[in-house]
Amino acid sequence: MSSYIQPYFKTFKAGGAIEQFRFVKFGSSDTQVVKAAAAEKAIGVYMNTNNVDAALNDEVEIAVKDAALIKLAGNVTRGDSVMSDANGFGVVGTATSWCPGVAQESGVSGDVIAIKLDGHYLPA
Repeated sequence: MSSYIQPYFKTFKAGGAIEQFRFVKFGSSDTQVVKAAAAEKAIGVYMNTNNVDAALNDEVEIAVKDAALIKLAGNVTRGDSVMSDANGFGVVGTATSWCPGVAQESGVSGDVIAIKLDGHYLPA
C-alpha cells in the first residue's frame, strides 16, 4: 500500500452495520450513513483508526474528501474509476455509473488500496 493524501473526515451515525473500508451513502437523514450497494451514490468511505467495524447508531468517521482507503472485490488498475459493488467494496466503474473515486494504485480482490475521492459519472 502506498502513501496517500490525508483524507477529510466527517462524523455521522451508522444506520446499520458497516465494515471497515467500505463505501457508504446517506441513510434516512443528513446525519446518518449506511453501507452503499452496487452503483449507488456513495458519499465516502468508512475508515476507523482502531480498525473496528461499526454497528447501528455508532458514531462513524467517514472520509468524504481528498483520499480514502477502499477494500476491493475485483481487480483494479491505477487510474481506473472505482464504484461500489453490492456490498460496499470497490470495483471498476461501468458506463454511466456513479464513481466516488479514482484508484491511485493497482490491486486485486481483498486488497485495500488508496483512492482519490472525486465523485463523477462515467460516460456511456
